[in-house]
Amino acid sequence: MIEVSPDAELAEEMAALESGEEASVSEQQPQMAAAEATEPERVRVAVEDCAATATATVDDEALAEAPAEDLFGEVVKPLARHVSAKKNDAVFTVNILIGIGNKPYLRGSGGGLSWEAGVPMEFEEIGKWRWLAPSDLDASVEVQVFRNDEDADRNGTHLLEPGQNLEVTPVF
Repeated sequence: MIEVSPDAELAEEMAALESGEEASVSEQQPQMAAAEATEPERVRVAVEDCAATATATVDDEALAEAPAEDLFGEVVKPLARHVSAKKNDAVFTVNILIGIGNKPYLRGSGGGLSWEAGVPMEFEEIGKWRWLAPSDLDASVEVQVFRNDEDADRNGTHLLEPGQNLEVTPVF
């Protein structure tokens, strides 16, 4: 049985109920006090249930393995952690206010890119997106920016050399 320490007034009323005496009826809640006076056992069980619910614990491992859901019950992918660029990494940065719901993608040759399907760029800050080339990049990479992996940048392709930080402003 779970012990709950009620305040003094509630303790007196519960003691009166248990001894069979008539309990005082609260001015603010006369119906509730009347129900307590006629059914003391129901009140005790309700208090125990509330306390048990309040002290329930969640298994951390089960919680970690469970997929996250949004308000509509849709499974949400965990966000990738922001990886800091090292001094010799090749970084391709795009400066563009692309609009809510839009995202720049990169297509290209080399560095894990292809011309058939784009790779989403990583959001860095408002108006700034980046792609960090693989750390083992040893040759130049030809890249082109696409809006939502559909509309190509009218500026064409860009050449990213190993260790280079290249910043562009695409035009769609």
